[in-house]
Amino acid sequence: MQIARLHVDVLVVGSGVAGCVAATSLARAGWRVALSGQDAPFVETGETLAGATRPVLEHQGLWETFLASAPLAVRETRSNWTHWEWRSSGLTSAYGGGFLVDKESLVRGLRAEARRAGAIFVEGVLAPATLRQVPSGYSIRSADGAPDIEARALIDATGRSAAIARRLGAKRVVHNRLVAECRRLPADQVDAAPGLVHVHAGHGSWWYLASLPRGGFCLSEYFEPGARGRMRAGRTAGGILAEMGVRVGGDAAARPTKRLNAGSAELSHASGARWAAVGDAALAMDPLAASGLAFAFRSGHRAASAIAAGLLGDPRELEEYARMHKALAAAYGSERQQVYAQRVEPMASRARRPRGAD
Repeated sequence: MQIARLHVDVLVVGSGVAGCVAATSLARAGWRVALSGQDAPFVETGETLAGATRPVLEHQGLWETFLASAPLAVRETRSNWTHWEWRSSGLTSAYGGGFLVDKESLVRGLRAEARRAGAIFVEGVLAPATLRQVPSGYSIRSADGAPDIEARALIDATGRSAAIARRLGAKRVVHNRLVAECRRLPADQVDAAPGLVHVHAGHGSWWYLASLPRGGFCLSEYFEPGARGRMRAGRTAGGILAEMGVRVGGDAAARPTKRLNAGSAELSHASGARWAAVGDAALAMDPLAASGLAFAFRSGHRAASAIAAGLLGDPRELEEYARMHKALAAAYGSERQQVYAQRVEPMASRARRPRGAD
């Protein structure tokens, strides 16, 4: 018999990394949790997780789940972002050079962990436009036959759309409109060792080459729309790889690309009355920061603790979560500005010059 309405303590909307971490934390603590999310196609972007994040995952009881996703150890990091080339093997860090992550495998494992903890996985699509407050908390309807849900509290893990938080009055503050064009390069056509990460500054854009855990490489170009065409001066993927010192064969450099939103954005406030936003819904970071996954793990766990306190009648942790988010977003914005200022060719500098300028 199909359930017409599901009653839970917490509804987590979005089953990516941050949503699964929040649902697992709450379910392990004994709360009745529903986790809603659809399978979406994953684009391999060479996402990384810093080795120093290991203690966080161990504390959350998710380190073994992470290892089961078969991440690839970063063996060498190269960068020519500034006027000199920089290389690192990760030997100077107690936790190594970090990991290249198979996001699809990781999310699959985290969803399984949430189920084992007792979270109820709701298949189907919820309609954020139907979200409303009711005496018991919140009510939201399904768009495709799944049960409607009543929850005492909500966690928005909907990613960059922040669909739930915006429905509850938060504003999405967009800081830049960086986009990425990603292409996958076959391993047998790239003369580079597994475990490589390379950041390369270009004219009007920057490039990122990374090994993929399942084999092969990802080459991505990051740029702001409208600027790239005026500044690239005909630079091609093959030419950029040559500048990186990486030889490619076959049609590797001409492979088709997929475009993704990579801009920075934050919420005006990341929590409210028995709700909180996590991961990209709360703060979407520039991929150059290499902090998105770490933030997903940290914010998912922290928001779960704040929501639990709110359910027990203490709203102070949710208020502190919002303040923490504001401080983190401000620090991130300042650091990003400083990093881009050190770039060999600042992304917007040429666009602002008058025509005919040297």
